[in-house]
Amino acid sequence: MEGKQAEASNLWEQVESLRKQGEDDLRMKDEEMAVVMEKNGKLHEQLQQMKTSTDCKTNYLETKLTTSENLVAEFQSMLLQKNKELEEMARILDSRQCAPTPKPRTRFGSKHKAAQPQRLPPTVSEACDKDCPSTTPTESSNEISRDAQYPSLENDRKLKLHCTLKASLPQFGMTRGSATSDQNFAYFTQLGSRAVHRYSLSGDTWSLLPQCPYRNCGLAIVDGALVALGGRKACSDYSNKLLTLRMTHWFEELPPMTVARDSPSLVVVEHGSGTNILVAGGSVSDSRWTASVEILNGRTKRWCSLVDLPKPLAFPSAALRQTTTSGTLLLSVVDAYRECYACSLYLSNESVMASGWSSLPKLPASGSTATVLRGELVVVGGLKSSSSSVSCIHQLIDNQWVQLGTVSTGTECLIASTHCDQLVIVGGDGGCDNVCVCSV
Repeated sequence: MEGKQAEASNLWEQVESLRKQGEDDLRMKDEEMAVVMEKNGKLHEQLQQMKTSTDCKTNYLETKLTTSENLVAEFQSMLLQKNKELEEMARILDSRQCAPTPKPRTRFGSKHKAAQPQRLPPTVSEACDKDCPSTTPTESSNEISRDAQYPSLENDRKLKLHCTLKASLPQFGMTRGSATSDQNFAYFTQLGSRAVHRYSLSGDTWSLLPQCPYRNCGLAIVDGALVALGGRKACSDYSNKLLTLRMTHWFEELPPMTVARDSPSLVVVEHGSGTNILVAGGSVSDSRWTASVEILNGRTKRWCSLVDLPKPLAFPSAALRQTTTSGTLLLSVVDAYRECYACSLYLSNESVMASGWSSLPKLPASGSTATVLRGELVVVGGLKSSSSSVSCIHQLIDNQWVQLGTVSTGTECLIASTHCDQLVIVGGDGGCDNVCVCSV
């Protein structure tokens, strides 16, 4: 009996010990839970404060954005109004310049006719021919006549252009960027934008294509399809991809370049073994301009490096033409600071090789864009000084630049050279939204 009482006493002591231990554990858990709840409360208060601050900043930024958009819209409206006024003044001046000169009167019965006024030869920048151009606001023509201002040059090489204003741009101005064309359309994308615009040569209409994933890309027509090359998404996210537009989407069908770059200059070199894409210059990942030149072999689908440019060129544009003497392809690359270089390309069954670079005469103006028209190297637009903007067309003849005339577009405009010996010149700085088509 006593043994059972002792055993029961031991069991009771164990139960009491377990009960006390459980109470202690429960008290510790309650204390820990209180600490966690306190921390959660503080975090909740901080989140509420951050949310309130973020909402205030968002409202402030939205207000600033709305104000900026209103100011931009007002500024664009003012510029459009000024452009219309300037166009009207130019039309009136052109009409006055083209008005027939009144014949001088002679005295009745006089045997001698009055002396006829001396007719001056037309200058290069004249805006009219013998007849007045059309005075409609949407279309006017500009005949750039051949003259004898350069008697030492070969007149048979100097291009005679006829320029006509077409439908205005779908957006407010285009400055720099890239352009290309096929048999029916010209394609444009401006600096800082992912939008790709298409202009119909036959219909004189504009349409908007699917946005390119990268801005500041180069455009080219490769095997009948529009290709966007390079570009970037952010300040340091440069692309080396070649994207092909198929219906409504861009696809990566061609191998990427070895050097990621934006704002590149590029030309397409057609060859029996395939379509080669040559890329020169551009801006690289460290925000510097590069002198790198590489070419995609259309047959092997591999990139290989060519001779670098003599120095990095800012906002380069390239043009490819065939020499009349040897049939060699001559690649010319110009930049925004009047530099101009050229090299010869030699085509073989397996590859494209390039010679060393040579300097061409400095461009007539900075910010010009190069292209080829009927086998001749032509530059359009540019800025001659900080206070004088010009929009002239120059042709390289006998190693010197010859002015062919002027066009009604802004400087630093975009140019597409078409397959039918035409130039489609659009936009330019100063908010110009003109579209000018020049044909030989």
